[in-house]
Amino acid sequence: KINEHLYKLVRMKILGICGPAASGKSTLAQNLCDKYSDACAMIGLDNYFKDFSEYYANQKQWPNLDEPCAIDFDLLIQHLSSLKENKTIESPVYDLKTFSRSCDVLVIKPKPVLILEGFLIFQNPVLLNMIDTKIYINTDMVQCLIRRLKRGMQNYQDAATLIEYFE
Repeated sequence: KINEHLYKLVRMKILGICGPAASGKSTLAQNLCDKYSDACAMIGLDNYFKDFSEYYANQKQWPNLDEPCAIDFDLLIQHLSSLKENKTIESPVYDLKTFSRSCDVLVIKPKPVLILEGFLIFQNPVLLNMIDTKIYINTDMVQCLIRRLKRGMQNYQDAATLIEYFE
């Protein structure tokens, strides 16, 4: 195991994993973190969605989470900067059923490698500049749709709405 004191001497590297919904970003990121847990931490972009609970309650429809304006990039960039300064952060935990952040947080300690995964991580120029190594997962869209339908059905999402997402 790498000594925790050595982490402070190593400049944290950010590995960005991007790709379409259900392309395997989270699975790859989690597998890497599991294999290199001593030296690796992970942040999922989905936890940085803005609060849309009021919109959802008023509109009775899902907010569009597929646009960069749905992401709190300022908070994410602030958190990444803090990690690069060897500071521990409390990442939000987003609840897709209420379209808001839960009361829970994920405590993330600085490690030599941070994996940032999400479908919009390459859309923000400041964030893009912070990412040292960029990976784009190019998965067949039919396979993505099948995976997304399976995941959506587990979360009681409407199949018609999920299919519209891919059109």
